[in-house]
Amino acid sequence: KRETLQSELDALRAEIRESDGTLERLRSELAEKRSRLRSLEEIQQRFEGVGEGVRALMTGYAPDPITRQEKGVLGLVADRIVCPEAMTEALAAALGERLQHVVVKDRAAVQAAFEYLEAEERGRATLVPQRPRRVIGPQPPAPEGAVGWLAELVDCEPADRGLVRHLLDGVLVVEGVEAAQRLRDRGVGETIVTTEGQLFAADGSLTAGRGEGVGAHMIAVKREIKQLHGVVSGLDEALQEVVTRHGELRNGIASRRAQLDAARTEAHDAEIAIVKTEKDVRRAEEALERTAGRVAQLHQDADELAEQLATDSDEEKQARSEIEAART
Repeated sequence: KRETLQSELDALRAEIRESDGTLERLRSELAEKRSRLRSLEEIQQRFEGVGEGVRALMTGYAPDPITRQEKGVLGLVADRIVCPEAMTEALAAALGERLQHVVVKDRAAVQAAFEYLEAEERGRATLVPQRPRRVIGPQPPAPEGAVGWLAELVDCEPADRGLVRHLLDGVLVVEGVEAAQRLRDRGVGETIVTTEGQLFAADGSLTAGRGEGVGAHMIAVKREIKQLHGVVSGLDEALQEVVTRHGELRNGIASRRAQLDAARTEAHDAEIAIVKTEKDVRRAEEALERTAGRVAQLHQDADELAEQLATDSDEEKQARSEIEAART
């Protein structure tokens, strides 16, 4: 039993050493991801890089989710579109400044926000109703050589589908400038944007270059925040599982230690009992030897006594004979 308990204790100690490393790694990684998430959320909450009017609306007029819901302010266009990483530059190029437009619920919300901006010259902002007047139907199949229609390559909530189609109507995505030129040479007149961010407008103009990636940065920050929420949630869940298992290991080690201590105590008590029993046996054997000696002595004394009695009986008979003889 003691050998089994010791083997189990050694295995638990080895596992908890490994668990210590896992626990430390998860805590460190979780702290790092949470720190990054807080930093990005602070950047998003400060609306860095947007226009003065947009910032005034989002931080002064409707600074929190409850107020925004009451006033019908739904967020920026960038907040209403879920963009895959591969489409970041294309979406930023296609929408440009429109990523900073403020989406509101209806015309009444547009009017109230307009009056707020105009009241004290708080800056300029473009207000976009969630349901545009122009309804855009599904796009036809994309021409050969294109990745697809940008409106179909991004995602959004069902309530924003009409808005996204309105904003991205007729925008094709291709991989590289050469692919865009080939489509133009074939007579494709729609707006074409590359996955690297070059924009071939329907009017023939070309927008290209690097260095002013405010729109792409907004999209990337939003996407990373969403990803980090998932990562943090997963790490937190994993950490809780490891902490739970760590507690089970500690309890298991404590239990095995207690059982080993009890087994050692039991073995010690048994050894003491054996020693005591051996002493008792020796004492009993010594007493038996003494008793046997005493019995032998008693037998000897009895024999001597019987012999003496026999002798005394003979003498008594002789004396009686002498007395009888004297009387006669």
